[in-house]
Amino acid sequence: MIEFYPQAKQLLVDQSRVFIGALANIPQSDLSIVIHKTACDAPCTAESVANSFATDTNGASTHFIAGLDGEVVQCVMLSDGAGGNCCLEAGHDTYWDGFNAKYGNLNLCTFSIEHVDVTVDNSETPTQAQLNSSFSLVLWLCQQFGVTADRIKTHASLDPITRALCPGNYPMDSLLTYIRRNLVNPNQEKSMLDRWNSFFVTLQKATSNPTIPLAPTGTGIFNAWRSLYLKGTQLGPASSYEYNSVDWGGNPITCQDFGSYRIEYVFATGVWHAFGPTGQVA
Repeated sequence: MIEFYPQAKQLLVDQSRVFIGALANIPQSDLSIVIHKTACDAPCTAESVANSFATDTNGASTHFIAGLDGEVVQCVMLSDGAGGNCCLEAGHDTYWDGFNAKYGNLNLCTFSIEHVDVTVDNSETPTQAQLNSSFSLVLWLCQQFGVTADRIKTHASLDPITRALCPGNYPMDSLLTYIRRNLVNPNQEKSMLDRWNSFFVTLQKATSNPTIPLAPTGTGIFNAWRSLYLKGTQLGPASSYEYNSVDWGGNPITCQDFGSYRIEYVFATGVWHAFGPTGQVA
């Protein structure tokens, strides 16, 4: 599972303050994204909020914080549950009822994103830099983890009494429009998955080993291949399964070959590159 957003600065809270591994193996259809604002009531930045999470006596945290200057800080790894979406209040959005019944604590099935707001009532107008970073982050999460626009909610949808003003004037309608416009339509997604799976049926036959499973989706290699596919660069068929290697700097990487092309994925950073006969292509 991808652990880090490549564009974020990492200021991780101690693992004693998170739900370790909570999001690692749950169905993608159970994952939601919750949008928060900080209501600092004082000057604050993404990094200062992250530092406060490190010692918060209530164990509060979110996966990410988007600053007014556009900086994104990551506080919790993506396989872990953060501490921002625990419990439901009276009048909550009934969307959450099924997940609450299944998981008991909504931190066990949600990603959470804070947005810096220095006011007490979350009335500060988001900057364009903050919105650009926020929209890009949410879209990336949706693409990586199969979250659809209807599963992006406000903190107030959980806690309409104590968090009625969270995320305040954050432009949720604009965010959801952006996500719907940029996510792949279901037919294109099915076509892509059919092509991906066909590679490994061929590999099974070539190796005379029908017990080898189809290559998993959701891995770093798959997400890199998917990104290329959706941009029109369709590498394939696969000529190998994923294998481990190192880059020129000795850093561990995962690789997969597609004929004369190869995708290399650096697990520690989430950065990938594709190479062809004449060099790097992406």
